[in-house]
Amino acid sequence: MLEKRSDLVFLRNFFFLILFFYFFLNFSSALSVVPASISMNFVSGFEQTFDYQIFGAKPDKIYSLYLKGDLAEYATLNKNELKGDGTFKVTLSLPNSLEKPGKNILHVGVKESVDDELGGDMIGTAVEIIVLVSVYVPYPGKYVEISFSSEDVNLGEPLDFKLEAINRGKENVTISPRIEIFSNQTQEKIETLYLEDRNLETTQKISLHKTMDTSKYISGRYNSKAVVEYGGNSPSISESFFRIGDLLINLKNYTNLVILDGKIQKFNIELESEWNDKIDGVYANVIFSNQTSEILSFKTSSSELNPWEVRTITGYFDTNNFEEGKYNANITLFYYGKDVGKSSSKVVEVEFIKKSSSTLMIILISLSVAVVIIGVFVVFLLKGKKRRKK
Repeated sequence: MLEKRSDLVFLRNFFFLILFFYFFLNFSSALSVVPASISMNFVSGFEQTFDYQIFGAKPDKIYSLYLKGDLAEYATLNKNELKGDGTFKVTLSLPNSLEKPGKNILHVGVKESVDDELGGDMIGTAVEIIVLVSVYVPYPGKYVEISFSSEDVNLGEPLDFKLEAINRGKENVTISPRIEIFSNQTQEKIETLYLEDRNLETTQKISLHKTMDTSKYISGRYNSKAVVEYGGNSPSISESFFRIGDLLINLKNYTNLVILDGKIQKFNIELESEWNDKIDGVYANVIFSNQTSEILSFKTSSSELNPWEVRTITGYFDTNNFEEGKYNANITLFYYGKDVGKSSSKVVEVEFIKKSSSTLMIILISLSVAVVIIGVFVVFLLKGKKRRKK
C-alpha cells in the first residue's frame, strides 16, 4: 500500500514538473511593444497619433489589439489584430476637459489569440502585454510632486543630490526646497542643505542639484530627506539612503566550528566591503593558538571585492595537531585599494570537536526540533478537539 502511494506521489510531482516547464517556456516569450510608456500633460482638445511596433511575436500567431482604461473612449486603433511582428497606430483625441484630476491612463493591449477549436496550445495559454499612455490633469489649487535621489561616494568625495519637482496643480507656486541629513543609526539630524526658492508654473517641471562636502563626515550609512514647502500647504517629502565609504573591510562571519576527522578542513571567512570602489588582492592570514603558543597558520585564497560587495574567501588547513576544545584564531586581512595597501586584524574563538561529538550534536538538535514540532501539533490537536466539543 505504501509503495503504491509513493508511486502516486512520484507521478503527481513528475506531472507538476512537466506543467511547470511547459508554462515557463510559454510565458517566457520575448514579446515586447515599443514604446513601453508615454507621459504627457493634459491639453484641451489635444490630438496625436502614436506609432507602436511589436517585437518577438510568433510568426504564425494572430495577436488581437485592444484599448482599456480611463481614456479608452477617446482613443482609436488603426487595426484590430496583426500576425507576427508588425506595427499599429493609436490616435488619442482628448476632450475639452477631464473630470478626474491626476493621472489618467490609457491601456494599449496586445494579446495572443487562442484557437478555441484546438483547445489552444494544449491548455490554452496566451501571451499578453500592456503598455501605457499617461495623461496628467492638474489638481485644483496647489499640488507639487517631487522625486529625490542620492549616490554612494567615498569619504572626501563630493556627494550629488538630485531633486525633481513638478507642479501638478492648477495654480502657480513658489517652492522652498531643503535637504535634511540624518544618521542611519541614531536618526539624529546632522545637517540641513538649503536650495534657492523657485517659481513653478502649472505643469512645469524643474530638476535641481545640490552637492555636499563629505570630508567632515565619517564613513557609514545615512538617510537624506528632501522637503519642499510651497504655498502654505503640507510639504512634499521624499527620502533617499546613501553610503559614505572608506577603504575598510568588515569581517561579517567565519567558520566557528571545526570537525576533527583527520582530514583537511576548510575555513570560510565572509567579508563585506565598506568602500565605493573595487578592492584588489584581498586575502587573510589565519593563526591558530592556544593559551600558551601558536599551533598553526595558513593563508586563504586571494580575491577582489566590488563596491559594497559581500564575499566569502576560503583557506584550508590540517587538523591533526588539534584536540577537542576552543582555540583563538587571529584573522588578519590584507587588501589594496587605488594602490593603497591596508590590513586589519581580529581575534575570534573557534571550537574543535570530534566527529562522534558532532554527530551527537546533530542528533540532539534534530530531536529538539522534532519535540518542538510535535508539541505544536499536539497543541493544535487539543484546540481542535475543544472546538468540536463546543
